Amino acid sequence: MNSINMGKVIVGGVVAGVVFMLGGFLAEQVKGVFITVAEVAEVAEGAASGEPNAVAMTIYILCVGIMTAWIYAAIRPRFGPGPGTAFKASTAAWLIWSVFGFTMTYWLGILSGSEVMFGTIAAFIYMNAGGYVAAMMYQEEGSGSGASTSSAPATNEYVKN
Repeated sequence: MNSINMGKVIVGGVVAGVVFMLGGFLAEQVKGVFITVAEVAEVAEGAASGEPNAVAMTIYILCVGIMTAWIYAAIRPRFGPGPGTAFKASTAAWLIWSVFGFTMTYWLGILSGSEVMFGTIAAFIYMNAGGYVAAMMYQEEGSGSGASTSSAPATNEYVKN
């Protein structure tokens, strides 16, 4: 069994983080179409109270991208390379980050129920897109291209029995 190529995990994770940030930005633009006057006032109050700054959030999201790439690298030997494994890794990262994180913000009264629902659904989409990109960039040490080699059984997405 090959070891995890941490260089590729970091590169793929940073790229996944960038995809997460772009997806989050697009989700905020879509959400902005539906935002109410009351929600604008809540956001303004939250911004005045010292919500996390852009640098801290950027670092945090890049770390989530690296975590997603690492999960993919860790489960790849068992499930094989490809989109199915990327989906599994991205969904695991989504559960850890979005579902639990958004739920906590709801319980703490930071976000409304509709904001939590919208954010959780949007994050599922952009985290899977970022996870797919990270997976396609990943390859284990000593292997050829990322998606064409595997130490998994011949039952993965790319090899037919």
